[in-house]
Amino acid sequence: MKKLLAILLLVAGVAHADYWTYPTKDAGEIVLTTEMFSSDHVIKNCRNWFAGYVIDKFNRVIYGCWNVMNEKIHMYFTDGDFRVYTKDNWVYHKEGK
Repeated sequence: MKKLLAILLLVAGVAHADYWTYPTKDAGEIVLTTEMFSSDHVIKNCRNWFAGYVIDKFNRVIYGCWNVMNEKIHMYFTDGDFRVYTKDNWVYHKEGK
């Protein structure tokens, strides 16, 4: 039983995180992760949404959350901005942990 538990913990540690990226107009990048957004006190609208962020051309980051509704990607940001994107042309990535 201890060996099985050790193997399960080892396999869980090698889990992959999926994410999507999309370039911004000013040489930045939008990143959508599959991690649940965990800071309800920052953005009330993010409960049960996924975490995401935008990196600008100066490598500054604005965090937010995202979800898909009506075939569009809806994203709230911690700076108060809200954006809607099409689902076209996002690049899928799978990253090992």
